[in-house]
Amino acid sequence: NEKRKQDAGDPGGIPFTGDLDAIYRANLHLRTASRVLVRLGDFRAIGFTELRRAAAKLPWERYLTPGQPVTLRVTCHKSRLYHSDAVAQRVASAIGDRLGVPSPVEKADDEADQPPQIVLVRLLHDQCTVSIDSSGALLHRRGYRLATAKAPLRETLAAGMLLASGWAGGALDEPAPLPDP
Repeated sequence: NEKRKQDAGDPGGIPFTGDLDAIYRANLHLRTASRVLVRLGDFRAIGFTELRRAAAKLPWERYLTPGQPVTLRVTCHKSRLYHSDAVAQRVASAIGDRLGVPSPVEKADDEADQPPQIVLVRLLHDQCTVSIDSSGALLHRRGYRLATAKAPLRETLAAGMLLASGWAGGALDEPAPLPDP
């Protein structure tokens, strides 16, 4: 319970518990989220050996195929392990240890047809949290529009503003008016 309270206070994320169906529903219906992450593990790591050993115990085979390219996004704050590239290298090695085949580490390319799987590693006060992205492309880029133009707001931010305003929308044949301030 204490851990959940701490997670809920972290800026930029809202934890929830659910099965695979809940992940699909979240990716499909959340209008204000950019990504839906699946938490693989949470462990203490004060050394690189400890980091690699603990990361190799995570269930990578549930989310990655052997040799599948990955993009590692690592942040380190107030931890003994502060070199993000070294942390990424150990986590990549741990994935290879678990799957039996190394996964090539690639730079993120949002425009690619088959972008690599994003793995997020966060070290804060020597506590390592490893998550995997279940969303693929950012959710605000998956709209129905084929042609896009520069907009003053991301769709996720606009949806959040609408939710905060209490605007209920309306029926398609007679929508409720929405004043544009």
